[in-house]
Amino acid sequence: AFMETTIINITSVQKVEITGTYKHVVNETVANQTIADTQLAGGKYEDMVFENVTFENCTIQASLFLKTKFIDCRFKNCNFSFAKFVSCNLVACTFENCHFCITNSLTCNFLSCTFLDNTWKLGTQRDNKLIDCYLGDQTYFHMDVDGENNDLLSSFEDAPLSDQAA
Repeated sequence: AFMETTIINITSVQKVEITGTYKHVVNETVANQTIADTQLAGGKYEDMVFENVTFENCTIQASLFLKTKFIDCRFKNCNFSFAKFVSCNLVACTFENCHFCITNSLTCNFLSCTFLDNTWKLGTQRDNKLIDCYLGDQTYFHMDVDGENNDLLSSFEDAPLSDQAA
């Protein structure tokens, strides 16, 4: 059976209150958009697809992305503090000059992703697969990375996420 995909504008999604501050968006597709200077903080995004979306100067703090797919997305100058990615798939995404403080990614797949000039502080990375990814200059402060449970595969370049302190 063919399922029709609805494409939404994420900035116009009506909030569904689940804790008084959170918005919960489920099973939606966001495609071919630029989202700039926007607060996406305090959201729960579940079973969503973001495809060919550029996020620029966005605050994505305290958000949960659960079983969400990001395909050919670009994040530039975004703040991901206190965000969590759980069981997500990220394909051909670029993160440039982003801030990750107490940002966790658990059981995620990163395929052909690029990370440039980001800052990572006090986060946890566990049970992830990074395939054909590139890490440019990254700054790490007290990261909790379980290297034995993160699979760095194929032509992964430069240093993996580590416990470096700058």
